[in-house]
Amino acid sequence: MKKISLLLLALALSACVPQPARVDTPLTEDSGKSYKVDLPVGWIKQWTQGGVLIVSHDGPLLQTIMVSKAPLKQAFPNTKKAATETALPAELARCASPN
Repeated sequence: MKKISLLLLALALSACVPQPARVDTPLTEDSGKSYKVDLPVGWIKQWTQGGVLIVSHDGPLLQTIMVSKAPLKQAFPNTKKAATETALPAELARCASPN
């Protein structure tokens, strides 16, 4: 009887976990439609409960793309130059480099 109840509990809890989906079209949009991102076709994507998008090809320990939305002032905490609304992605990438 204990085994059956444990099995039912495990099945009930596993139903709450969002299932990963394969990237068939590169353009992916978040649920709030506040941003769009091009992802590699054939990779696996999964949304976390916090709204973070995690994409991987061979598993998250080998390679991972993580996409999350943050307030502008907190977007790049480890850079010297602050991000602005008019900054281009190339400018932000330059700020993030270690050199």
